[in-house]
Amino acid sequence: ITAALKPYLCRAFQQRSRELAASSHLLADALARQAWRLSEPAPSCYAGLTGLHGLVGNDNSWAVLQEQQLAIGSSFVTSAFVETSANSTCLRKDGFNLPLNSYGRIVHHLQDTDVVHFVSEPTDNDGFHSLIPTCLNEHELEYDLPAPATITLRSISDSWLTDDGTMMRRRVFTVGVTYMVA
Repeated sequence: ITAALKPYLCRAFQQRSRELAASSHLLADALARQAWRLSEPAPSCYAGLTGLHGLVGNDNSWAVLQEQQLAIGSSFVTSAFVETSANSTCLRKDGFNLPLNSYGRIVHHLQDTDVVHFVSEPTDNDGFHSLIPTCLNEHELEYDLPAPATITLRSISDSWLTDDGTMMRRRVFTVGVTYMVA
């Protein structure tokens, strides 16, 4: 449900607008309840940086990852609710294979984009550090990140080997996350 609404929810959040406030609060509350229930961190998850439903298109704060002199350890805050996938079918050597629900069926669309790799960790005194499972079935392994969240760059690689042995020829930005929930 958030795929089509993400840019609007982000803009309303950034502008502190009343528009979509009820929807934003409902989504944030649902994710907060799930965050408190986490017994272990999410697995490695991925999203496309640009392209259809890319992170930059939903919240321009992600564009900082494209800066040439970005230092490891740099942080920024995203105002977007972020959807990611832990499904290895999303990773192709030439980009991110975006999963989309088409009439109840998951179809993949290859995006010519760099990839963001989300690494989750256990909750600590600084906050929550794990993506939240929102759709786990035989077709998709979706994990989401509530807004606002702090994103910290851990590494940048020009090519890399995925967990299933796929050699990626796209840049990957490995990031950690921190957020607070009530």
